[in-house]
Amino acid sequence: MRSSPDIRLIAILGGLALIIGGYAILVPPSERAAARAERHVVGDAEESRVATRRAVLVVRGYRLVGGSKRIRVVEGDRVVLKIDGDRDEVAHLDGYDLSAPIGPGQSGLMRFDATQRGSFALELEGAAEQLAEIQVQARPEPSR
Repeated sequence: MRSSPDIRLIAILGGLALIIGGYAILVPPSERAAARAERHVVGDAEESRVATRRAVLVVRGYRLVGGSKRIRVVEGDRVVLKIDGDRDEVAHLDGYDLSAPIGPGQSGLMRFDATQRGSFALELEGAAEQLAEIQVQARPEPSR
């Protein structure tokens, strides 16, 4: 037979497991889970299709890890850019006039609908370094 302290410890651990399990079940999905769910393409085959395009950019020493990047999207797409940096800076997207502060422990987030066709520079304002080029292409005509 187990001693009284062993039984108490088992009861406490069991209670904690119930609390943690209940929390995991009852708490609404995190933003990350919602973002994964949002990745699907909406609309049917006859309608123009809108997608959510996501990119994560990592900046070290005012330069994009892996070199400058070209991100292609289609007119009408929803675009979500997350920029992580190791120095305090401001990321800016020309043409859409969006800015987001970045730095250690602070990710910049840009969300927009790609409504303008063309090429747009994503750059660091202070360092005047281009990180990426966002290319918005025309949406193809739906096939009939």
